[in-house]
Amino acid sequence: MQTLYLEGPTPLAVLLEGPALRLRRAGQADIATPLSRLAGIVVSGNVHWRAEALGACMDWNIPVTFLDAEGRARGACVTLRRIAWRSNLPALFERASLVPDWSGRWADWLRALTRSQIRLLLRRARIRVPDLRPATVTDACARYAPDQPALAVDRHAAMQGLLEARIASRLAREELGPAMLAGSLGGIAPARDLAAVLAWRLWPAVWRLQSYLLRHAGKHRDDVALRRRLVRFFEAEVPALEKAEQRLFAELSAFLAALPE
Repeated sequence: MQTLYLEGPTPLAVLLEGPALRLRRAGQADIATPLSRLAGIVVSGNVHWRAEALGACMDWNIPVTFLDAEGRARGACVTLRRIAWRSNLPALFERASLVPDWSGRWADWLRALTRSQIRLLLRRARIRVPDLRPATVTDACARYAPDQPALAVDRHAAMQGLLEARIASRLAREELGPAMLAGSLGGIAPARDLAAVLAWRLWPAVWRLQSYLLRHAGKHRDDVALRRRLVRFFEAEVPALEKAEQRLFAELSAFLAALPE
């Protein structure tokens, strides 16, 4: 199972052909992608969907996440049909939203997780900082990059957008509905917040990307080539991210279940 990235620097049409999506771009041969191989789809740019293709993704329970021009998740298309297995996360979140000061408890839990991820990053990278505030650590990580700290921050944000799309897809598969994904139930946005926690793990990938681009700048003179390279570096992190996501979701379930009635 893999994530399909659809980018539209030039118009791209997504059609349905049997149990597969057919990707069509002017002047290029069509590409067929079986729906059975897809865990999720991330869309940005000039991508045009046929209704039946989008409907097939919903039937196959393949979340489709749309990114804005800055690479942040702007929304998702998810199925409303009941899937074969049931997750307890929707019920846990709904119960949690009724707990007094729910948003404050959520923020405290996130801060604790963030500090843990920051400590792990600093220890592995052997970076010293005067304090553990996220802004301080972000500045130190940017200056640790091989080239142009401001670009490192932008590329980390782009990778975080891809991570948010992954987590939104997983939450959708766990049957969280649009209200919770959008942050309108209880005032929190779980995909955004959980991605921000795990995104500290992406800084080493950013540093490697910066180093690679220093050596191969001639191959990445346009935004399309640069974006594709960034996605490849992100995808290289996915096996490690999957393990981290598993642990994070286990901690999430434990946290929600331990909240008072």
